[in-house]
Amino acid sequence: MEPIQAIWVIGAQGKVLFSDEFYSHALLDINSALFGSMIMGIHILASEFGEEDVQKITLGDMIIYLSRDDDSNIVFALKCDKKANKLTINKVLYEVERLFSEIFEGTIESEEMDIGLFYNFKKELDKLIGLDERTRVESLLESL
Repeated sequence: MEPIQAIWVIGAQGKVLFSDEFYSHALLDINSALFGSMIMGIHILASEFGEEDVQKITLGDMIIYLSRDDDSNIVFALKCDKKANKLTINKVLYEVERLFSEIFEGTIESEEMDIGLFYNFKKELDKLIGLDERTRVESLLESL
């Protein structure tokens, strides 16, 4: 099992702007609206308790690492195996946030956002994670 299994980018209002699974295909049943709202709700609850940020959520054998961009309030979430190296995951999370901000700078709130930007983000994300199309196809076939 690979350390990083999925990613979500969640807008300030809880809407999932982007999601992708890398190795696990069991998440296809997760309702994006529910997931995004839950993550933002946890952030709001944490701030009510006086905490600035939620950095991770542990659910059984998986951990969801979180990072929130202070300027846009966009939350980046990586689903990982419990055995994943925290420093490595946090480094990847930082790079995902930087990459997203670079590609979508000034357009994320636009009503007429170019969906081609998501394709570019996905390609760059695959490079960052170290994936190629063959790996994705092999992973999909193994999950069947």
